[in-house]
Amino acid sequence: MRVKATSQVADVARRAMTRPLVDRFDPLLCCDDLGRYIGVVRVERLVDRLAQSL
Repeated sequence: MRVKATSQVADVARRAMTRPLVDRFDPLLCCDDLGRYIGVVRVERLVDRLAQSL
């Protein structure tokens, strides 16, 4: 799944959880507004970031 670098963490986490179970915890590709690759985001980092925001 590709996500924009400017996306909100909660929105990305929600999208990631809608993927099929076998793909749900696969890393996400982070891209800029032009669709160029920036890096990889692990779902574990998303969860950690959400937990820190509580």
